[in-house]
Amino acid sequence: MENRAHFVFIGAAVVAFTVALVAFIVWKLNSGTQEELAYYRIYFDGDVQGLTPDSPVYYRGIRVGRVSDVRIGNREVVQADGTRRQLEKIVVTVALNWDQPIRENSYALFEKPLIAGQSFVQIVGGPDGEAAGDRGELDL
Repeated sequence: MENRAHFVFIGAAVVAFTVALVAFIVWKLNSGTQEELAYYRIYFDGDVQGLTPDSPVYYRGIRVGRVSDVRIGNREVVQADGTRRQLEKIVVTVALNWDQPIRENSYALFEKPLIAGQSFVQIVGGPDGEAAGDRGELDL
């Protein structure tokens, strides 16, 4: 009779590889959803050409999240005389890490590189009492 020990070794290696592959797939599927996110809506007046879902969001130069949705929407604005008016705005929803220090007087800027690169949103913490002006209005 022949010695068939090499078949046992090959079978054990295939089983070990299959178990390791299944463990890796389970680990990889569960690893991406561990962090909690805070969602903010930003309203822009002008165009946001090149801004897409998954574009980066920076807070004072540090990447803190991503764009989750870009669409055209309306926002009701109360004018100085008390009348309400609907304005067409670009609504950008961003998903940020929940522990980021976004303040109520923060505002957002749409940044588009001159030659190459991806468009992104920059959130800046404004000084107390400064109005947003023509920058994006951050809805907390």
